[in-house]
Amino acid sequence: LVKMVATVTTDAALIRSVITHPAVWAFVSDDMSGTPDDYEPPITDGIHWVAICDGDELAALFLFHPWNGITYEVHTCILPKWRGAKSREATAAAMAWIFTHSPCQKIVTQVATENAPALRLATDSGMTLEGMNTQSILRNNTLHDQHILGITRAEWEKCQQQR
Repeated sequence: LVKMVATVTTDAALIRSVITHPAVWAFVSDDMSGTPDDYEPPITDGIHWVAICDGDELAALFLFHPWNGITYEVHTCILPKWRGAKSREATAAAMAWIFTHSPCQKIVTQVATENAPALRLATDSGMTLEGMNTQSILRNNTLHDQHILGITRAEWEKCQQQR
């Protein structure tokens, strides 16, 4: 049994290949994002791109960026082959990485209301619904709401002990 491994990356080509993958781009972009050909990943201090590998294969990519000194927002990009049960393992590896290698005490995310699989992944990973960011993303020329979810380091540690 191979355990998923998390590593930080600044490889722009790798990041671009995941973000612009057709099965990912549809969920991480909005009407203002331009085209996949236009996308250039932000690679700067404070932003953590965490690549998750399952053996020798890239399974997922997570972008963590700080809202403040201890709260980080996560953007989740799971490649199609690893969606479902494997996506929870990838998310756990990414959360473990950010809680271990940064001052992060809380992870938050926003999930468009029409993205039920992403909402399920967030809640299955221990995140709880904290609110609604109304009319906050424009897709197909329509404003959509986004769920706001979060998990503290202490809540995450408790979840890990129960598994």
